[in-house]
This record gives sequence, structure tokens and C-alpha cells, in this order.
Amino acid sequence: MGRTYLFSTFLVFTLVGCFSQKKHPKLTLVKSVQLPIKEPSGITTNNTSLFIVSDKTGSIFEVSFNGELIREIKSKLKDLEGIAFEFSTNSFWVVSESSRKLIQLNFSGKVLQKHKIKGEQHRKNNGLEGVCFGPNNTLVCINEKQPKQLLKLNKAAQITKTLKLKFGNDISGICYDAVLKCFWVVSDESQKVYQITQQGKKVASYSIAVKKPEGITLYKNRIFIVSDYNEKLYIFKKPE
Repeated sequence: MGRTYLFSTFLVFTLVGCFSQKKHPKLTLVKSVQLPIKEPSGITTNNTSLFIVSDKTGSIFEVSFNGELIREIKSKLKDLEGIAFEFSTNSFWVVSESSRKLIQLNFSGKVLQKHKIKGEQHRKNNGLEGVCFGPNNTLVCINEKQPKQLLKLNKAAQITKTLKLKFGNDISGICYDAVLKCFWVVSDESQKVYQITQQGKKVASYSIAVKKPEGITLYKNRIFIVSDYNEKLYIFKKPE
């Protein structure tokens, strides 16, 4: 009995050790596409096509899952760094970093509402960088760095929970995975994609050969990332 117990204990710890030390390789690139979009800074999907927001022009561009331009939705907004699609209202939510505002737009580019998001922001360009809808249609924003934070909001866009993110040099984009019930975030400076829990804890990290990755979204078994540096759309296989 004693030997059996010791062997079982050894086996359990060995298996746990293997899983905890598992290395996460680079994401597998399917293709990259040059975009006719100046400074793409955020990306989302409505499960029919992709929507990319431009930091340079303030426009939202609808593109196919292969990166082909469908149309441009113009707005008069500036310094937009993230975008999320809300299925229940058929509208977009974007974040403006310099003004620290969360803004709702319709498909014509008309502003429906604006909210000033409280919280720490030590520098003008280290603020809100991404937005998505999490569990139960809850709005979630990320603060790039100084401090790196995940902010959970209520329907009035008030912060209900602040989670510190203890990985990456910065955080530049976020999306929610309804299948795995977790978040995926991308780091511009670290050039990595992280899978994290709803509590902001890192589960896995993957290196990507993409300069200045600014936005991330999921559709089926693909991860879509936009680069501000070379204005490209990168399509990766989602890890199994």
C-alpha cells in the first residue's frame, strides 16, 4: 500500500509538473493581407465580417475575413484605439485613448452616447487601448500600461471591478472567447498573444512575428490581429 501510494503521488506530481512547464510556441500564421487602412488600431467581428477602426482617420472599415475592403463608415472621432460590436443593439463601441472616453456609434457613424471612464492614466498615450464584450454582455476595457489593467463596467459605463495584469510590457487589444470563456489579449511591445482567465490571470502565451500588433478578435478557429506598423491583417490558427 505504501509503495503504491508513493508511486501514485510521484506520478501525479510528474504530470502536474509537465503541464505547468508546457511551452507555448508561436501561433501558426495562415496568411497576412495588406490593408488599405491608415493606422489600424482595433478589430472586432459581427460573425459576418470584420470591422477595423483607424487611429488616423477615425473611420470604421468593414472587411471580409480574407481582408478585402467592403466599405468605410466615417466618423469625426479622434485617437480611437479599440472597437467592439454589440449584437443586442447592432452598434459599435470604441475607445478614445487621449480623452479616455467610451463611445457608442451606429452603422452610419453617428454617435449615440459617450462616457468618460474614470481610473488611473499617468500619460496621455498610456490609457484605454481596447474594448470588448465579456460574459453576460458586460463591457470590458483595458488600460495599456502605467498601470496595466482590465476594467469591468456596468451598463452606465462605471467601473465595477479593476484587475491588475501582471504580464507583458503593455496591453494593446482584447477580445472574449465565448467557447473557452476566457479573454485573449495582445501586447504591442512584447509581441505576444496571451490567453487569460476572467480574473485576469495568464493561462498561456504565444509569440507572434508582428510589429506593433494593435487589435485582436476571434472567429471560429481563427485569430485576427491588425498591425499599426505595416497596416496589415494577420490571420492565425487558434491554438487547440
